[in-house]
This record gives sequence, structure tokens and C-alpha cells, in this order.
Amino acid sequence: MLTLRSLRTSTRVETPDLKASLMRLSSGPWKLAVIESQRVLARLAGAGDDMVPELDGLVPTAAGGYGDLAFGDNCVYYVLSSSTETPFLEVGVVHSDPDAPERLDDFARDLENAIMSTLDGRKTRHMRFEWSELKRSSPRLDKLVASEREEGGIEFQRAVIPEEEAIAAGILKTRAARTTLIDISQAGFAREQDILSRRGKAREEAKAALDELKRGSLVAVEYLVECKKAGTPITRLQTPDDLHDPAIARLRCPTCGRSFPEEELSEAYSVSELGKRMTQKSHWMTVEVTRRLVDIGVPTEAILWNMSEGGEEVDIVVDVLGDIWLFELKDREFGAGDAHPFNYRQVRYKSTKAVVVTTEKVSIDAKRVFQELAKESREQRRIPIYIEGLENTEPVLRQEIDSSYRRHAARKLLGVSTASGYDLRPLLKPRLGEIPESWEGSEQYSRIIRSLLARRGA
Repeated sequence: MLTLRSLRTSTRVETPDLKASLMRLSSGPWKLAVIESQRVLARLAGAGDDMVPELDGLVPTAAGGYGDLAFGDNCVYYVLSSSTETPFLEVGVVHSDPDAPERLDDFARDLENAIMSTLDGRKTRHMRFEWSELKRSSPRLDKLVASEREEGGIEFQRAVIPEEEAIAAGILKTRAARTTLIDISQAGFAREQDILSRRGKAREEAKAALDELKRGSLVAVEYLVECKKAGTPITRLQTPDDLHDPAIARLRCPTCGRSFPEEELSEAYSVSELGKRMTQKSHWMTVEVTRRLVDIGVPTEAILWNMSEGGEEVDIVVDVLGDIWLFELKDREFGAGDAHPFNYRQVRYKSTKAVVVTTEKVSIDAKRVFQELAKESREQRRIPIYIEGLENTEPVLRQEIDSSYRRHAARKLLGVSTASGYDLRPLLKPRLGEIPESWEGSEQYSRIIRSLLARRGA
């Protein structure tokens, strides 16, 4: 999946100085696309490399800086500067290569060395390059929480997944495990043979599910001593070894007179504290969906659980690169009665996207409600993303988040295109897909040509 990593320093480097430094950098393994193209342009016009720093080609922008690109096998590196009152120098990589983020550190170090070796010592004497990581998430989620807290009554949890809950959620994502745990919960305390006898032909499946529930500590295992003659329960023990305790071993069944060690001993189960926690409000679904979001690349600090206010609760709230996504989770069919409350939450929290995740289906009536609400809305409110079946969660979310990351990367590289004076969309499209058409290239490019012609005429 395409992702973005960026480093920034507050060091001010004026555009001509930066371009001169990039020319030195470009003489090595890093080939800067705009610098190289301007080199060729200058030579074709009969000018030398000394002309390149003057070819800014800029219609004055708010950034007041410069941008350039270097292409790798599966990635795009960029450098972007601003020389305004709050100057910065930024490098980044848009990549699907797991080694690219580490090479970005090399790119930043090589750029720093190029600047220090190119510029006069009077300019570099006080330069300090303290690179810091730019976080992908925006403060919008924190602002949402802060504003809601001011109004009072909001409750939420930060996403934290202990290992035991991750294992438990992975077990409960199978229907057989959930059904078996529900059976035990309804019985309160049940022997293995009682649980399996209720499952008929699915006995083997239930046995495997029970083993998984025990492995994940979702059930508490005890041992039931029963009278062999009457089949009635006598007592419950924590372990079979308790039968060898002299205080217990000398006890006898009031029905048949046998000692406890001579009676029938079988395993029995009740729902453990972990099992109760995971099944309450289908917390296992919250953990499982969150785990998949994190696996895709969403940071845990950008995820909130169970945000509630005034009786309205959102299962998961996610900040995806500054956009608010709301998740509604259902361990059953998502019906028409669920659609209106979820739509209200979308409006309430001004979400960019809404996602319905259900272990079964989103009913036809519920889909019809969302379609009608979208038509009636004054805003262009999108119909939620439907994920029917947990097995579809990761592929659907990966596709949606990948699209968001591509748009985010396109917006970042749009700044490079604006600053460089080149329309870079055709070059970026094979890697990023369609790029937003929100910058002007022709006027900036024509300014470069005019500058070259003026220099040649001189």
C-alpha cells in the first residue's frame, strides 16, 4: 500500500541557494527531476548550469520556496522549501517499498551535506539541521474531543489492544466460537458433554471451538464431581489435583457412599472475566477491526473507541490523515432501525466517511434509508461503506485507506509541482493515480521560457 513519510527542519534556505545545492546533490546517485530538466533546458538555450538557479519559474506563492522530485524504483522522493516568516525545509517519500523510509534518512543527510558544501561559510555558519518526523494525522480528532468535552458529557476510550484481547478477538471472529461462548454464558456453568450434545452434527466444530476458547482464556475451566449412581453434581473443584487433598479425598457422596476420588469427574466451563469483557457490546469486534486498521497503517493514537454523548455512541472514530471516519459495528444484520441513528452521528461529528461493519448483511431497507437520506441532504453526504462479513474487512479498508493516502500524497506533491513551476501530474499518475487538477502550470512554464530568451538575448 502506498504511504508517506516526511521529515522537516526549520532551517531557512533561499531558493537560489537550495537549487545550487540540489545541482551538487544531483551529480551523485540522487537525480532531481526538475533540476535535471532545467539543466537540459538551459543548455538547449545556449546557457550554462549557472543559469539554473535563476530558473525558479514561479508565480509568487504563499510558500515562497522551491520543490523538486527524485524517482526510485517504487517510490517518489521530494524536497520542498518555504522561505516565509516561518521557513522550513522538508523532505519526504511516497512509497510502497518497505526500505524507502530508511533511505529517506540518507536523502535528508545527503541534502544537508550538499547544502553545507555548496554555500559560502558565512551562510552556513549558523545553519542547524534538526529533522523531525511529520505526523500523518492531523489534530482534528483532538479538536473534536476538546470541543465535545467543553460541551460536557462526552466519554471515550483511547484504542489500546492488550495481547490477550487481540488473541481473544481473533478467536471470536469465527461464528462457532461465538455461538459456543453464548451457550456457556446462557447456561452459566456447563459440562463439555452438555455443550457438545446441543450442537448435533456440528459437534466436532463445537469441540474445536471450545478448545480455542480455552486457549484464549475466554472460559474458566473447573471440574465437576458427580455421583456415578445418580448422576447428580456433588461439588466443583479448581483442579483435578484437589481430589488428592486429604480434606477432600475422605469426603463421601451422600447418595452412594463412594469417596469423592471414586466418583465421576468431568470438565465444566463458565465465561471468564476476559470472555465477559470481550462479549460486552461486542468489544471483540472493536478490537478486531482496530487491529486490522493498525495492520494497514493507521496509528493507534488516531483511533477512539466508544465515543458517546447524550446516549449516542459511536463504536470507533478514526482520524485518517485529517478526515474523520465513523465505524458502526454489528454482530448481526444491520437493519433499517440502525440507519437513522448512524446517519445522525455522521452529521453530529461531521464525518468524512462512514463505515458499517456487520458479521451478516446490511438489509435492503437500511440501504434504501441511506440512499434517501443522501438525496435529502443539503450537503453531498456519501452513502456509508458497507462491509458484510469480517473476512472482507481488511481488503475493503485497505482499498479505502490506500485511496486516502494516495490523495494525501497527491496534495503533498501538488505543493512540489506548484513550487517548481512544472505540471508533474503526467509523471505522478502511474504511481499515484489521478492527481487533483488544482494548480496552474502553463503560465509558470511560459515564464521560464521568457527568462531563458531574455538571458540568451543579453
